[in-house]
Amino acid sequence: MSKVRLPLGPYHPAAALPLGLGLCLHGETIAGLAPVETGYARRGIADLAAGRPIDEVLLIVERACSLAHESHRIALCMAIEAAAGFAAPPAALRVRLLYAELERIMARLWNLALCARAVGAGEAEAEALEQREALYEALQAATGRRQFWAVALPGGVREDLDAAPLKRVLHTLDPALAGWRAWVAPSGPLGRAGDALGRLSAERIAELELTGIAACGSRAGADLRRAQPYGAYDAHAAALAVPERRLGGDVAARLVCIVDEIGASVALARPVTDELVAAAAPPALRAQLGGLRPGAIGVAAVEGPHGPIEIAVTLAGAASLAQLRLSEPGTAALVVALPELLEGRSLTQAPVILASLDLCIECLDL
Repeated sequence: MSKVRLPLGPYHPAAALPLGLGLCLHGETIAGLAPVETGYARRGIADLAAGRPIDEVLLIVERACSLAHESHRIALCMAIEAAAGFAAPPAALRVRLLYAELERIMARLWNLALCARAVGAGEAEAEALEQREALYEALQAATGRRQFWAVALPGGVREDLDAAPLKRVLHTLDPALAGWRAWVAPSGPLGRAGDALGRLSAERIAELELTGIAACGSRAGADLRRAQPYGAYDAHAAALAVPERRLGGDVAARLVCIVDEIGASVALARPVTDELVAAAAPPALRAQLGGLRPGAIGVAAVEGPHGPIEIAVTLAGAASLAQLRLSEPGTAALVVALPELLEGRSLTQAPVILASLDLCIECLDL
């Protein structure tokens, strides 16, 4: 019996962090797992935010997860607005939707790149990274920032955004989607590689309360954009409709869900960019908040790339927070599921199973 360590959450940007998964091997077969080590990357987001000015808290919270930074920022702004009894202008809600969906596309392309790398599909990995880089360039042109775009603000969004680069890049994604659907189809290279690996039943998903991609492989996960529409999502039910198909909860099914999500995000984002580019005059994107009284409490939940993000705030006054509570998606529950997903599998199959779960170390170690 031998032991090896694999990085946990293979897509994590800070891959050098000493977080890992210990595997006991019998030959090339995984015979057991050691407890997952956590805490090395703990940041104490809620403690850092308490008592700070709102502008500083926005910067802290959006760094809770590098693949869901704008979703965290939107959730915080919504919680502050709830505490003030205020709704952002409709045009601002559409802009928030746009950037949340662009963030989701970026995250899903990273999922595809890592799954492709895990099975040795170099062409697919390169395509995903190239498409992601095109989005990075468009987002930098639109916002002035490659990452941490800081679009959402309490009361609305930034007013200095340029939608034209985003419109151009979104209109290039339709042929890319056709290619990805071929890659993840049952007869495609990624579909074949993921068949019957890492299966999670709908019953097990419900028992563990899994979220995000790990859950939707069995069509068992609730998506807040559909289940509890917020912001501008209540007007976009058609784009979020779940395709009618039987999925088996394995890696192949999760890959199908990843591509479906990219398609839905493109369908949600493209009309907003078209509307913003065609507008004769800039729409109202921000209003001043009133009613930010000490002790006021606000709660908001959004669907981030990894699943639901819930933020609760208690205001200290017009410009600072007394307290923040942040609830992340079900990453800890995914860790619980790892033994049943990996034991009995060959060591070479473990990377693609882990990659397909969208297991986020940042969300695990707040």
